[in-house]
Amino acid sequence: GWISDWEFRFYSDTLRKRNTSERQQVTREKINDKILSRMTRPSEAEEEENQWSLTAEDIEEAREEGQLSEWEEQFYLGNLGRGFVTAKQLPIKKRIEAKVNGECDETDSVTWACDEQSIVSAKFSGLLSERDAAFYVEKRGAQHLSEKQLAWKESIERKMAQPKNEVVENKVVWKFDSQAISEARASGLITERDASFYKEKLGWRSLSLKQCAWKDNIEKLVLSSHVVPSGPVPSNALPVTIPTPSAVIPSLVQEQKDKIASKRRAALEKNWHIQEFHVARQGGKLNSWEISFYEDVFSKACAIQGFQLSEKQLLHRQKIERKILGGA
Repeated sequence: GWISDWEFRFYSDTLRKRNTSERQQVTREKINDKILSRMTRPSEAEEEENQWSLTAEDIEEAREEGQLSEWEEQFYLGNLGRGFVTAKQLPIKKRIEAKVNGECDETDSVTWACDEQSIVSAKFSGLLSERDAAFYVEKRGAQHLSEKQLAWKESIERKMAQPKNEVVENKVVWKFDSQAISEARASGLITERDASFYKEKLGWRSLSLKQCAWKDNIEKLVLSSHVVPSGPVPSNALPVTIPTPSAVIPSLVQEQKDKIASKRRAALEKNWHIQEFHVARQGGKLNSWEISFYEDVFSKACAIQGFQLSEKQLLHRQKIERKILGGA
């Protein structure tokens, strides 16, 4: 444990070489220094009574029983065989030995407020992110954490303990099924990111406030274009009444409405240079942000009659169109 596996292999491979490169020589000298520092007793080392008293078997058994973390195991095993303990190592060494001997003061250990099942449920309900849940489940049970890890753990437990009115529980109603969302994406009504989010969360009974707002916005985009969901509607869906704009004559049949919508979209595609946009996209003229931005604002222009860009959005659109049309 004095040197890493890579250092051992490197030293073995270059051991019989008479001529080494400058870089290899520097690496060998660093390894030599590490080995010598282990073999030489520092001036600040503790007395013989504080030498490493546990065996490798003691440490490995304690690790298997969950008394030690992986770092603590590697720390102690890496120092076995040394005839001294530095002042910096001493408190860590004492803590490990106390834990193995059952003498550790539990007041300093980490307590875990949530079980694994509740963390997994919180992840699926949208209360915790995938990253938060993975961290908590992986570290749960550890008796010692770094300051950063401890702060992360406490942040997760605060989320778990927050008042229920901060999470939209058992009130989420999904107005569209996966097929309807796919059709809306194919027709340019919503972005790929919107569609992926909606399909991933579809059926969840609880969402965070941010997720709920995103879901509602997607459904407004789909509803504003008079797209009626096809296929089976989810069991928890409420009946949806789609308002008919005053500009559309109530007596128009569906075929006439479709023709009007088709002509409107064709006009928008021409105005927004969509054909040229696809060519520029395939040719690598646009970066991912520009592609995402252009698709997003175009889908909104299609979905919302009278939609207007902000001054900042307009500048972005003009810049992208100059690239599309070869002006930049």
